[in-house]
Amino acid sequence: MPLFHPLFTFSRRPPKACLKQLLDLLTIGLKASLLLLSLFSLYIILGMNNAFGRIPCSCSCILPYGNYSEQLLLNGVFILLIIKLLYNKLNI
Repeated sequence: MPLFHPLFTFSRRPPKACLKQLLDLLTIGLKASLLLLSLFSLYIILGMNNAFGRIPCSCSCILPYGNYSEQLLLNGVFILLIIKLLYNKLNI
């Protein structure tokens, strides 16, 4: 009995079917990340414009001493990176 699942045991080069499945999973992950980052950026923008009556806490900020503007900039960089990756994946 093999130690690993046959999907993950390759001789030298993985079969094309496995690469296709991995590329499909990567695409799903990138699209989900794009959606979450976009929604979180929208939440930050609404919070900065007092849409909630108060500014939400910044305890979930990735940057420990950053502010919302820096978080939006970081989100924008990641959103552009994801869009570039998705665009390049579709043009292979």
